[in-house]
Amino acid sequence: QKTDNATVTGRIHEVSSNIPGTVSHVLVDDNQLVQPGTLLVELDTQDYQSKVQQAKAALENARGQAQAAAANIAEVRVAEAGIPSDQAHVAQANANLVKAQLDYNRYKDLYQTEAVARQQLDNVKTAYDVAVAQKNAAVQEVEQAQAKLASAQVGIAKAQSQLLQAQE
Repeated sequence: QKTDNATVTGRIHEVSSNIPGTVSHVLVDDNQLVQPGTLLVELDTQDYQSKVQQAKAALENARGQAQAAAANIAEVRVAEAGIPSDQAHVAQANANLVKAQLDYNRYKDLYQTEAVARQQLDNVKTAYDVAVAQKNAAVQEVEQAQAKLASAQVGIAKAQSQLLQAQE
């Protein structure tokens, strides 16, 4: 017996996964009866493994940036701590320079009246020259400490910027 008007009664159940992915293996046959919770397909894990590796790399990068930021913060603290000491050296060098200049002027006047020997004037002049050099060196120490502090602060800002970019 033949018919052109046949119908089939059946149920259609939509099947979907909780996560998107490429199917690597189908574990059931067409029209096979399955129970709830039965594994129907296996997804290709390569995409997910790649994402996990990227996440691990991003985490390591963020850890490295955090360590760099911590090192920069330590440099800032060291530089900040050194500046007052260097400024104190400048103040001390200024005081020594003022004393040496007064001594030199006094000995110069005494030498002109022949109250002291030329050797004493030369010794005082040398002490004055040393005081000038010490003051210049102390000023340079402060400038170097301030430059180091500025450099460390730039390093912190850079690390913070990189950390923000990594978090995006």
